[in-house]
Amino acid sequence: MLIFFGIFFVYLFLGNMEVFILTFNKDRIPLIVDESDVIYDLLIKVSDIITIDVEKSMFIYNGKKLNNLDRVGKYGIKNNDSIFLVTK
Repeated sequence: MLIFFGIFFVYLFLGNMEVFILTFNKDRIPLIVDESDVIYDLLIKVSDIITIDVEKSMFIYNGKKLNNLDRVGKYGIKNNDSIFLVTK
């Protein structure tokens, strides 16, 4: 437990944060992301965990569709926030 906490602290110290991806199946997927990550890269990270069609999927945060070419920091996403994964 102490080791996990230490690694988690290092991630946060380096500017990374943990967000939660909420799926249509009510799954809650934790992801470590950085403000400089491109939204499309988050889709790729999720597709490594669950089976999704990246080209037909998108994220919704705070009631707004996230543009795949934008960076996480543009939307003001913070540590422990939830992002919804939906299909187009």
